[in-house]
Amino acid sequence: TLALSEQASADGSKVFTGVLTKVAQAKKKDAGGAGGAGAKRRGDSAVQLARKMISSLQIPGIVVNDTGVVQAFNPAAEQMLGYQLVDVVGRNVSMLMNDKDAAKHDEYLKAYKTTGEAKIIGKERTVQAKTKAGKLVDVKLSITESEDDKGKKVWTGLLHQVSQLGGADQAPKAAKK
Repeated sequence: TLALSEQASADGSKVFTGVLTKVAQAKKKDAGGAGGAGAKRRGDSAVQLARKMISSLQIPGIVVNDTGVVQAFNPAAEQMLGYQLVDVVGRNVSMLMNDKDAAKHDEYLKAYKTTGEAKIIGKERTVQAKTKAGKLVDVKLSITESEDDKGKKVWTGLLHQVSQLGGADQAPKAAKK
């Protein structure tokens, strides 16, 4: 699966970020097929692969599972929001949202699972992200959907900070290693 996100850079040019994932083939008879025993032999779980994928991105990225629990949080997201990986992995992604969106997020997930109607997946929208200090930051959020090695849905959210001056885009600073 290719998850592609389009963003505008500070100079107005378009920047595309692609995340390529191997999707489990549920009907594959061979257990050594995609996402099967072969993946286990390599020692990479779906969570480990998600972490590897987004850790190299220069823009903030977050991967959540089908219950909204954060599975991966990259260094650029750490820098933008002030949280460390250990602060967010294993917790509900709603901790990174303004109170209004946080209160409704689990309902949004439940509705999507029930209806299959995507309202924000594959689209970019401006939302408020909450920093560790409690400050709300305007960001453009792009969400893509894929599946883990067990066929369960996972979502990758890419954040792009919106400037306080006139709404122009501002590229996040690359995380230092």
